[in-house]
Amino acid sequence: MKIHIWGCLSGTEPMPGKHHTSWALEKDGILWWFDAGENCARMAHLQHYDVRKIKKLFISHSHGDHLGGLYNLFLTMRKLNSLDCNYDPAVRIPTVEVEAIVPDPEIVEMTKKLIYFLDEKPDPFLQIAVRKTQEGLLTDNDGVTVECIRNNHIQPKPDGRGCSYSFRIKAEGKTIVASGDVRGTADLAPFLEEGCDLLLMETGHHSAPKLCQEWKDKNYKIGKVLFMHHGREILRDQSEVAERCASIRGEAVMLAYDGMELEL
Repeated sequence: MKIHIWGCLSGTEPMPGKHHTSWALEKDGILWWFDAGENCARMAHLQHYDVRKIKKLFISHSHGDHLGGLYNLFLTMRKLNSLDCNYDPAVRIPTVEVEAIVPDPEIVEMTKKLIYFLDEKPDPFLQIAVRKTQEGLLTDNDGVTVECIRNNHIQPKPDGRGCSYSFRIKAEGKTIVASGDVRGTADLAPFLEEGCDLLLMETGHHSAPKLCQEWKDKNYKIGKVLFMHHGREILRDQSEVAERCASIRGEAVMLAYDGMELEL
């Protein structure tokens, strides 16, 4: 079981060698995909991972740095199908099925329409089911459980659109908490109070050393921390931030980078 980081950057201006947030859990050859920042499909493909192996796609919230790569992700699935069949109409094309669980299903539907625009009809070999995110259990199959809680990064509109979520994933006896974008540690308290083996924590809106100190003061049982969705503090001086975090939590702190693989 592995964690793959396709993109580690928050929604800053473009940065050399860094792409917007996207990561995946790989288990038994299946990808459980979280967020889809630009270039996520390219990063996965160049590392020899087949995006058609995505079982579920989860979007934490509807900001561009978390879903700007959706179009190319779906398009890459179609392209790989065509390449496998060598564009031979006599060869049976396998059907790719993926379920997208998102706060705003309309965004995925619009992306699908854009992909189908030139064909003027849906692609029978790419089936994208769409489900609106709801608090609680999202999925429990193939040995992976994913649940979510609403956080305060985005205040929902009166019609329920615009919500933001954090995730807890359980598989092979391990518990992973993924923050998404949050207003603060309090947003994650229901998960952190129960402890986790790995915390994927965003730093786009927070100071990593201050978070480490806060978790220590609260005595949260967090195994390892992988900081990602990097903001200006880490972008300005990554080594200095790493040293400050290590002085508080020791070797249990890591800073994500594009293309990173982490064995669980």
